[in-house]
Amino acid sequence: MLNGKGNIPAVDELGLGRRIRSARTSRSLSLGQVAAATGLTKSLLSQVERGIASPSLTSLRKVAYALQVPISHLLSTENAVGAVLRRSHRKEIRWPALGVTYEFVSPDDRTNLQLVLMRLEPGGRNCEEPTGSSTGDECALVLAGTVEVVVGDSRHRLEEGDSITLDRAAPHQYINVGAGPATLVAAMNPSSM
Repeated sequence: MLNGKGNIPAVDELGLGRRIRSARTSRSLSLGQVAAATGLTKSLLSQVERGIASPSLTSLRKVAYALQVPISHLLSTENAVGAVLRRSHRKEIRWPALGVTYEFVSPDDRTNLQLVLMRLEPGGRNCEEPTGSSTGDECALVLAGTVEVVVGDSRHRLEEGDSITLDRAAPHQYINVGAGPATLVAAMNPSSM
């Protein structure tokens, strides 16, 4: 079931809270330390860990960054076998309020490289505001549609077949500025989603 507020759907089914708590405690971090690092409240983090609240995409990115794990690690359902990930086993996460769907093409966090298929509805964007997520590199290729990529103070209009490489620490955002859906494939090193 999807949440129209831009929050992650079916938190209990994903086991997200359990994995966040596990990552936090394995690093000997308190809720207060993660709250301070993310700017989120201890109350919200506790509710997420207990599976009674859903974080927004931006909040999940902040938590993953604070815990130094890829988002896919937190969303992992261990469907991949070895280095092969069958299409039928890919995880797909939707944020209806943002108009974005992510399909994780590479097997979870088994390597430093992550490949993600991003589908943006007309007017859709990958995050609420340009966000720098971690150090490393990102390269995106537009497979269909027209996408504006905001990197810091710069804006780049990409059409089908165009690509961009950027420093992941720089605040960035992908926005579908075309009349129809847009599809991109993004490679990130190290993986962080």
